[in-house]
Amino acid sequence: MKDGRLRTALLSASASVRDHLAGHRRPEGCIIVPVPAVAPLMGEPLAPEGGRVACMPPHITVLYPFQPAAVRGDAVLDAVGAIAREVEPFAFHLVAVGTFADVVYLRPEPEWPFLVLLEAVLARWPDEQPYGGRFDRFIPHVTVAHRPEPPGLLPQLEAALPVPCRAEEMHVMVREPRTGWCMLGQAELGRRSG
Repeated sequence: MKDGRLRTALLSASASVRDHLAGHRRPEGCIIVPVPAVAPLMGEPLAPEGGRVACMPPHITVLYPFQPAAVRGDAVLDAVGAIAREVEPFAFHLVAVGTFADVVYLRPEPEWPFLVLLEAVLARWPDEQPYGGRFDRFIPHVTVAHRPEPPGLLPQLEAALPVPCRAEEMHVMVREPRTGWCMLGQAELGRRSG
C-alpha cells in the first residue's frame, strides 16, 4: 500500500458499495472471478460466515445477472466447474483507473482471458446476456467505488497501480433479499480430472 490515505478513501468507497448492494431486494445471481489482491486496498471487505459474505468480494464479473431462479441447482455448479476446468489459471495486472457513469473501476490487462470465460459461459447458457444486454461491449473490470467517488480517489488509485493479480477460481454468487450475497459454490481453474 503506497498511501494510508488511499486505504481510508477505499474503505469509505467499499462502504458505499456495501450500502448500494444492501438496497437490492430481489434475488439475483452472478458468476465472478475473485481478485483478492485488491482486498488490502479496499479494507478487506470479505467476512466469511458459513459461506456467506457481508459484501461481494473484489472481483471481475464474468456474467451478471445469472439465472436468479436457478442458481441453486447442483447442475449449475457442475456446469460452471466444467467451464473452469477448461481454463488454466492466469496472471494479469490491474493497470488503469476507469469510470462508468456510476462506478470507478480498475482495468485488467490482458482482458482476453476474461472474454474467453464469458464466451464459455454464454455457450453453455446462450439466453443469458452480460448486464441484461444493456451495453454494447463487455469490459472486464474491478469496481472499487460508486460515483460520486471520494475526493482525490482517482489519483490515489493511479499511484497504487499496477497491481499484480492471479485468476485461480470462479465463484457462483447469489444475493438474497434478507441475507445479502452468498457464495453458492466455487470452481478452481484448470483442475481437469484424470
